[in-house]
Amino acid sequence: MKFKVVFTVLTAALMASACSNTRDVAEGEFDYVNAQVATPVARSGSLQVEDANNRFAVPEIPAQPEVALGAQVSIRPPQQVIAAAPGSRIEEGLRESRVYFDIVEGMEDLKAGVWRQMISVFDAFEMDYTRNEERGLLSSERFRTELYRTSRPGWRNRLTGEDIIAEAELQVELEFTLARHGRSGVLEARVIEPQFYLDGELQPLPMNFARSYEARLLNDVSSAIARAYRSDRAVFARATMDVELGTTRAGQAAYTLSTDFATAWVLMPGVFSELNFRVDDLNQSEGMYYVSYEPFGDRGWLRRLAFWRSRESTPLGVQDGTEMTFSVDEIDGVVYIVPQIDGEAVSAETLAAWFPLVSDAFSVQQDR
Repeated sequence: MKFKVVFTVLTAALMASACSNTRDVAEGEFDYVNAQVATPVARSGSLQVEDANNRFAVPEIPAQPEVALGAQVSIRPPQQVIAAAPGSRIEEGLRESRVYFDIVEGMEDLKAGVWRQMISVFDAFEMDYTRNEERGLLSSERFRTELYRTSRPGWRNRLTGEDIIAEAELQVELEFTLARHGRSGVLEARVIEPQFYLDGELQPLPMNFARSYEARLLNDVSSAIARAYRSDRAVFARATMDVELGTTRAGQAAYTLSTDFATAWVLMPGVFSELNFRVDDLNQSEGMYYVSYEPFGDRGWLRRLAFWRSRESTPLGVQDGTEMTFSVDEIDGVVYIVPQIDGEAVSAETLAAWFPLVSDAFSVQQDR
């Protein structure tokens, strides 16, 4: 009885092992891959046959020696991209490998948080790569990496522990594009000119290899973001930005910030509120805010009668109700904010007088 149980277990194990070796391959024979082009069928001399019009001619396809055929074709679908990080999502039906991110509670700087995890994933590969933080792009040099090992057939090889080593040679890129408003973005992975090797010999590239490898990269970044969000949300904290006095390349007096346009743009409404400006209109594509200075609250008929409220009595020394524009522009990682009254840039002396209040207003927004 005991022997029967042991025999049954061993048989089941062998069957499972056999199945595991063929589970990626369709059943049946693959003789069709060796099919040769046949000569046209000769017709009998007594048979009346219409001349061919080639309406249904099979087009000739040039041979591609590196394309997987027959038993080399896996029936498994490619690895799927998983929306593991908070605020992440997937859009179905895309040919590109992408994952989308939206800011959720606790994420102040989406770009910085995603960028850090992109770098951590690339560092794990121990390969050389270049960084372009302005574009949000990481691009590797061409490198070779081990994919997996399988036991070599034969009992002697099992005793010596010799394996068949599968490797890939490729270049990879990760690029994160942030929306102008700074609250969402898309991360894309690209595998460039991959090659597949078994025991150092070049082989046809497995089906869906590139897409599965891209999905792996995206899933690694998404999982790293999820871990960071759970354990240390400071990763997504916005770096402190100091406001300074400066000038634009055109010579206009301006406030400057070492940041990107999107970050500065979303801070401005809160800054205006702190400084008692009301936003009347805006044009993000032109980087322009249209505001009214209202240090004493909303405009009303009683307030219009308050003629005693002079220019000198306002915190900024500007007449109550004055309409102004603030242009926001980024050049080489520096944001220039230029206030204007009646189309004329405010003087450097006036900006210096406003500076303590403006600096405090930006600090309040960054602390929120």
